[in-house]
Amino acid sequence: MQHSVCLLSRCELMGHADLPRLFQEWQRRHPEDYGALSLRKSTACSGLGVFATTDVAGGDILYEDRHPLVSMQFAYSRYSGAVCCQHCLCSIGKLSEAFDHVLDLKNMSLEEDFPTLGADIIWLDSLMQCPACIPCSCGEVQYCSEDCRRLAEPGHARLCANAEIRHGLQDLALKYNEFFMLAAQAASIMVSRVQESHWTVERALSEFLSFSSGPVLAKTDGGVQESYDLVIDLFPDDELAEFRERFTIDEYIRLLGVFEVNNMLINYDHPSVDLLQATLRCPRGVALSQNVEWVRLVELIRRLVPYDDECAASLSPFPEVLGSGLYRGVALTNHSCSPNAEASFGTSRSLQVKALKALRAGDEVLQSYIDGNLPLVERQTKLREAYGFTCRCWKCRQNALAELHQRHGSLSQ
Repeated sequence: MQHSVCLLSRCELMGHADLPRLFQEWQRRHPEDYGALSLRKSTACSGLGVFATTDVAGGDILYEDRHPLVSMQFAYSRYSGAVCCQHCLCSIGKLSEAFDHVLDLKNMSLEEDFPTLGADIIWLDSLMQCPACIPCSCGEVQYCSEDCRRLAEPGHARLCANAEIRHGLQDLALKYNEFFMLAAQAASIMVSRVQESHWTVERALSEFLSFSSGPVLAKTDGGVQESYDLVIDLFPDDELAEFRERFTIDEYIRLLGVFEVNNMLINYDHPSVDLLQATLRCPRGVALSQNVEWVRLVELIRRLVPYDDECAASLSPFPEVLGSGLYRGVALTNHSCSPNAEASFGTSRSLQVKALKALRAGDEVLQSYIDGNLPLVERQTKLREAYGFTCRCWKCRQNALAELHQRHGSLSQ
């Protein structure tokens, strides 16, 4: 989330006339996600804001967003043993598959290089609670169910059928910006809405482009023009001439800006964390944790996919699952350095927003876009650079007043 400097909050940038209509449409399509919210004039700035429609106790879930407009798993997360469903991003497959996925980077495998662990790996696989992998015909993505395969089709079908374009976009995404892949997925969804649901091109575009957009990238920035050309090549159909004409490179850049400013970082523990912790409650698990070959395997995986564990050391060698998604509720929620709500993830892309304090019906929902414990100057700098506004929340005003008094006291001494 990054960019251009102005003195507007995100809600003031979100003055798009389509937003109220879009929000009502989203509520009709996903009442279980957005029924507890309303969109109206913000109390925090001059734009729109999200409000609670019922009383919510502190610590309780205000709403759960199971339907991001678009989402993806980051490439490094895939390479590091987190095999996820292309649609819902839940972890799938066996622990042995996660190990072999990483070992393959060194042309190694459990069977050939760690044969003495065979029985223990089978035991661990039997304890794994993840759904089995259902491979896609492209051979590059997997699903947890036939339902997820079907639901992912609007965003994946054209990429699936065009290996040359897919690989070209993947190369550019790895070199420059992974949001190129997300933009291709979003454009494919727009086209599906036009062809299958008979939406107008304008309506399909507005669902993604009505949010505030980050600092505008230049057409000459790395990979932008090349990735745009590849995305457009996904839609050669004669009946899509209007879409190709309307979805210009400027709109493409704007879409990338929407992702930069509004997307949520999806992150949750690799399923092996809980599994391996649980095995320590039985003698076999304790013995395995002390097995020389097991220790060698775990250390090798950690070297191949290094990561910083900010919390206590984990028994699992695998990093957390990481991705990005455009969530409607969060994208419409305004910032405060003293928020009353926060978002988190469980074991998939489903996002939960919990109340940090008691909320009354009619209270505006406010989340912090940054670490609210940072000093005032750092908070303001980060918000200006990443989101393009100066925060004037109660906490910032109090901090500024305290600093002013401190400065005045120093001068008078």
